[in-house]
Amino acid sequence: MSDLYRHRDLSEAPKSAPVPPPPEPAAPEPPAPPRPEVTPPPVSVVPAPPQAAGGNGLDIASLVIGILSIVFLCLFPLNFLLAIPAIVLAALSKSGGKRWTGMAIAGLATGIVSIVLGLLFVVLLFVGLGFLFSLSDVFWDFSGFPTDFRF
Repeated sequence: MSDLYRHRDLSEAPKSAPVPPPPEPAAPEPPAPPRPEVTPPPVSVVPAPPQAAGGNGLDIASLVIGILSIVFLCLFPLNFLLAIPAIVLAALSKSGGKRWTGMAIAGLATGIVSIVLGLLFVVLLFVGLGFLFSLSDVFWDFSGFPTDFRF
């Protein structure tokens, strides 16, 4: 077994010096002088001014419809039918001199992004289909196919 796990004999330990007696208790401190009583000033309760509303239903609707327009990005007409109302609702939520809220900005952004990505999707779709149809004469060449079927 290693030396780490061996027990030492405590009788071989060196003797320590005697422990000194505890110090005598110090004299008690004199009591603190009494504090003068201070009365707090009277508290007046003033109601807080009403908080401005965080937003209205138009900015929430704009955000929800904008998100839906991105979700339905691959469904070509539905994408635009949802993105345009998202932009219009975001603009209407600002009417009356109100500030832009975060949800209205997000609804406007999702509507614009959805329209841009939808247009890109449509362009790429037509370019891909045009390329596919340009190759149709290679893939669908029936010139060597017999057309006279006599039995």
